Amino acid sequence: MKSLTKVLVGSGAVAVVGTSAAILASKKVVKRLKGYAKKQELKKFVDENMNGNNQYREIVDLLTEQEILSLTNTLDRVKQRRKAVNVVGPNASDEKETVKKFLVKFLDTMPIL
Repeated sequence: MKSLTKVLVGSGAVAVVGTSAAILASKKVVKRLKGYAKKQELKKFVDENMNGNNQYREIVDLLTEQEILSLTNTLDRVKQRRKAVNVVGPNASDEKETVKKFLVKFLDTMPIL
């Protein structure tokens, strides 16, 4: 084999190894960034819904990536269910008038002692 061929094969092997290492490293970086984004999402939830309670924020800091993923998935499902809930029936102001009329009518028919 000529030395030029050896150099080309060697540099090709180095390129393949380097590319595969870069791909593996980028997957780890993406996974870590997703975990960080989920943690920030959970902290935002604590700030908005629990008045920014420091104890809850500290608990979020102590959670593992798997626990954070589980919590955020649960919160997403709760949000979806909340959107799916439909309120059926009259609203409160309509019912207030109905009850008021009923009470007035009842008091008018009640004998005074």
